[in-house]
Amino acid sequence: MFASDDVDRFPGSTAFSISRAVLEKLRAGATVPYSIAVMDGGGIPGAGWAGTAGAAALTTRAYARGTLAMVRTPATRLPLLVNGRRSAVPVIHANGTFTFHGETIVIEFVILDDAEHPLLLQAVSRGSLFQMVRIDFPDRGRAAAVESDLASKCRAEIPGIYFEFGTAELRGESAPALADVGRVLRTHADWKVSVQGHTDSVGSVAANLALSQRRADAVRTALATRFHVAPSRLTATGFGQSSPREPNTSLEGRARNRRVEIVRQCSARP
Repeated sequence: MFASDDVDRFPGSTAFSISRAVLEKLRAGATVPYSIAVMDGGGIPGAGWAGTAGAAALTTRAYARGTLAMVRTPATRLPLLVNGRRSAVPVIHANGTFTFHGETIVIEFVILDDAEHPLLLQAVSRGSLFQMVRIDFPDRGRAAAVESDLASKCRAEIPGIYFEFGTAELRGESAPALADVGRVLRTHADWKVSVQGHTDSVGSVAANLALSQRRADAVRTALATRFHVAPSRLTATGFGQSSPREPNTSLEGRARNRRVEIVRQCSARP
């Protein structure tokens, strides 16, 4: 289970998904027996949250048992950030009916329509929502994309940079993205750039402005000290929530607005 104040990523965890066999059966119109294992102290959408004193309490399993059936709808797509860029991916809809502690619970599922990776992208029940909002593929042409954007548009968004929740502490998973930026800037030694931090609208304007400045400073410091970019070529500016890419009215919109950008001093406009 995830909460709204969790970090963006859980290293070492496995994405929520169904199996290829279940996806094939759903596509064929079959009703599929399905169970959800719930760790003691956890919960499932719509059944309430049991609460726990910590990971040590998650020691036993209970099972919500039931069935999954595909909901026939016109071909639909779900918004998702892929490597920081808004995409719309093909999905199927399924309803699950489960029994958990003697109670019947109905959950609406939205599943990525991809036999290789049938990820669970959304689950809704009784007003509780689970939604995946971003997928990042590290090291897949990121450096080339950053270089191209800085050369042509003078601005590049940098997916793959993660901070501890509510702080400017860079998480270890940010190293590959920072290394890509450092490599591009070392290749173009004449480029001077500004690191720009942006937030969503959750929290006060003043707090978001201060947080975005600290995060921009943290990225600038990392590029200078760990990835050998001359400090004289780098500045850092925080914009808080003042320059959203999308409305902050949706989960994916807010995720799109929480970002780090690198802006080159040149005449091109974003």
